[in-house]
This record gives sequence, C-alpha cells and structure tokens, in this order.
Amino acid sequence: MGKKVDLTGQRFGMLVVLGDSGGRNSAGAIVWDCICDCGEKSKVTTGNLTSGQIKSCGCRKGRHVDLVGQKFGRLTVIAVAEKTVRLRVSWECLCECGARTQATTNALTTGNTRSCGCFKLDILVSMSGENSQNYNPNLTDEERLSRRYQLCGVNAKKWSKQTMERDNYTCQICNQHGGKLNAHHLNGWNAFPEQRFDLDNGVTLCTDCHKEFHSEYGYGDNTREQFDEYAASKTLVLN
Repeated sequence: MGKKVDLTGQRFGMLVVLGDSGGRNSAGAIVWDCICDCGEKSKVTTGNLTSGQIKSCGCRKGRHVDLVGQKFGRLTVIAVAEKTVRLRVSWECLCECGARTQATTNALTTGNTRSCGCFKLDILVSMSGENSQNYNPNLTDEERLSRRYQLCGVNAKKWSKQTMERDNYTCQICNQHGGKLNAHHLNGWNAFPEQRFDLDNGVTLCTDCHKEFHSEYGYGDNTREQFDEYAASKTLVLN
C-alpha cells in the first residue's frame, strides 16, 4: 500500500479540504471533509478531488439559485431552511393551507412538490368513497372493512416478500445482504394507492437506509423522484 497523501488544506476548484472524515467508500478510498466557497460542506473521495471530477458542493450546477419569494403550486418559498438534505439546499415554504413544509430545489422546480401534502390529500378525498370508480353501493360497511383488511394485510405481506425476493434480499443502497430489511414504496402508500402492490413500485432497503430516507423526506407522501435523488446523493458520497 502506498503512503497516505494528506490533502488537508489543499484547494480543488471551489473546495478546500478540512481533513480526513474517517470514512471510506466501498473501495477503501479516503473520504475527505470539504468546505465550498459558498459555505456548504461536503464529503468527497481522494479520486474525485484529484481528478477534478468534483470541484464544488454542487452550487456550480445551480443548486443554490435563490428561490425566496417564488411560488410553486400551493407553496411560496419564504427562506432557506436551516437543515439541508444531503448536499442540497432545502427551502422553508408556506402552503396556501397555512402549513409550513420544507422542500429541495429539485423537488420544487420539477413540480414534484407542490404543497405540504394537502393537494394530494384533496385529490384522494375527492376520489374516495362514493366518488371512487370502484365504489360498490351494494357492499355493507362490514364487507368494506373486511376487504380493506385483506388488501392491507395479506396483499401487503405478499408484495413485500416478492419485492425482497426480486432484489435477492439485498439493500439497493448500501448492498447489505440479509438482516433486517424493508420493502420501500417508491411512490408512497398514501398518495399513490393504485401502485401499492405494483412490484415496479418497490425497492429493498436495510433498516438504516430506510430510516435515513424517511428522516430526510418524511412519510406517506413520498415519490420515486425523491428516492432517485436520495440514491444519487449516496452514490456521490460512496464514490
């Protein structure tokens, strides 16, 4: 093994290396703590720094454009959030319903996030009950409850098992094989009921990756785009 080269204090584009983070990627490469000229911190491997592949925290790609005052769907951006999602800026937003929420630049500008969640809830309410295309007026309330139990019980377990079998019981983010695993819905259970048992809408995650995703993006109203963003950020750190 070659002697470790200390990059502390060196500049690479807009990044200045603060020191060894103590982490290593899957290939054993050193992961360095860096600070960007814009003030954001990030973690980058030796190869990505010395090759020039990564020269900033992401602000060069326009991720830090000022969105304050702009409106996206029901949301009006009121400030930069104190907490960022990975290396992405998160924005404090005020919804028309009066609630506050946070969203990344990508989620807002792509139209993926248009409300605090009330918009999709309004749609679901308008399509539920007697307004549903699948509504059967001949069923009793007891029969409806029984069907919901079957839908959320037996079918959910079957979907979860098939998802993990397809993924060879391996976390699709960190590659952990076996152990405690979860079948994660790419498009959320609450907001996309028609995709609840679609295998293409599932992915296997270990408990840690599953918790980390939901701690950053919340629960119930998640989307495939959010997962793609999360997976890309993990790849950036690991590579």
